Amino acid sequence: MISPEAHDTDAELERRIDFQAGLIATALTPAEQRSAWEELKRLHGMRSPERIEQMERERGLR
Repeated sequence: MISPEAHDTDAELERRIDFQAGLIATALTPAEQRSAWEELKRLHGMRSPERIEQMERERGLR
């Protein structure tokens, strides 16, 4: 079972991921877009294995 603290951490991380995705979409220069993309990849790498499993279940992949 995922602890409430993990849920809060996961929720904050997902908010940061969503924000970063918005920055990619609104970047004014290719350099800004690349920078935002690199940060988005870093944030994706921070997802916990439990969160990834939950997302896969939600999408019917498990």
